Amino acid sequence: MLDTQRIRDAFAVSRDIFSVHYVLPYTNHTNVPLMAIAAFYALLFMIGTCGNAAILSVVHYVRHQDLRAKHNMTLAYICILCIVDFLSMLPLPMTIIDQLLGFWMFGTFACKLFRLLEHIGKIFSTFILVAFSLDRYCAVCHPLRLTMRSQKIVTLMLSSMFGLTCLMLSPILIFAHSKELIVHESYDMAGKSITRLHLYKCVDDLGDSLFILFTLFCFFFAYLVPLLMMIYFYYEMLYQLFKQSRAVRQSLGQRRKKLEERIPIMRIAVYTLAICGFHFICWTPYWISVLYSLYLELATSNTDPPTLSFIYFMYGVHALPYVNSASNFVLYGLLNRQLHQTHRRDRDHRSSRTGYTSTLKTRDSAPVLMNGNGNPNNGYIKSSPSNCSLQHQEYIPLVVKTSDFASMTSPKPSLSNLESCEDSVIL
Repeated sequence: MLDTQRIRDAFAVSRDIFSVHYVLPYTNHTNVPLMAIAAFYALLFMIGTCGNAAILSVVHYVRHQDLRAKHNMTLAYICILCIVDFLSMLPLPMTIIDQLLGFWMFGTFACKLFRLLEHIGKIFSTFILVAFSLDRYCAVCHPLRLTMRSQKIVTLMLSSMFGLTCLMLSPILIFAHSKELIVHESYDMAGKSITRLHLYKCVDDLGDSLFILFTLFCFFFAYLVPLLMMIYFYYEMLYQLFKQSRAVRQSLGQRRKKLEERIPIMRIAVYTLAICGFHFICWTPYWISVLYSLYLELATSNTDPPTLSFIYFMYGVHALPYVNSASNFVLYGLLNRQLHQTHRRDRDHRSSRTGYTSTLKTRDSAPVLMNGNGNPNNGYIKSSPSNCSLQHQEYIPLVVKTSDFASMTSPKPSLSNLESCEDSVIL
């Protein structure tokens, strides 16, 4: 040990005498568990980028074709969420390369960008989900307060959340850099050379005090508080829906079975619980691991080094936020009823201009239509253009839906009001 220190002192004094050779460690391509984790990350990257890009293209097409969709705040939330999740997927290729090589090779600027995109997906996407749950809560529990869901209020709220996210990530943007680590040194006194095994890692390098404050601040304001808010909003929303459904059942009497078919309350409840449960499952293990790592940093006693199985387990836990970002487009995009209905309405409109045979079917509440011979035709209007050879049938309801304002201002819960609430909730 003393000889090594003496050599280092001599090297520091006469730096021009010794020649330094830098070597990099072996890659991890033979490590089967790490290769499996890298393959899983690659799968998440493909699913997340392609899925979010597909939803973005559909939303852009719908908003371009339908003027009413441009003022649809639900589609705006979905669009912003897909953009954030798409950006949070971009660091995955660098993560895969870093795992396979065992060191960071992209420099300080890429390190700052990597940390920024990684934490934006963890913080801002959570804020968007909270805003989304607030929007549904207002639509169901406070339908008359239209200003709470206006475009101006939503833009102001999302801008404030983005500003808070940038403020929270400012330490990362300032202190993150590519840090050189000397793993091993060997000295050759005869040849007056030093061989160094070194590598680079993308680190935050916040310092102990700032790291503790940053971690606890992100835990409370990017996980715990948003999770409690989502639970509260969805609980109140489900309570209001069940309350209105019970009142409408009592007023309808014999139409109760039909109501249960038209208003799937249990599907709303299951879907809402799935949203909260999926968010909880993906983020709770991650934050527990972060707090546990913080505890190990603060522990004064010497702790045993982690085992390989524990390290691989932590890799899997830290992959869960990427699973959340890669799956949000399914929960909030592919299952969105408003997006499906708008896209289907535009498709039907384009199909009607091609001269197809159309069959229009009324709802049960519409009057029975009569044909040319004075006989009922079972609620169908049939039109067959002579120049059409294709037999294509479409079913379009002929009932004018009660306006939302009229249903909201009714003295007691109505079926149209409950349907309006259901349209605001089901995604």
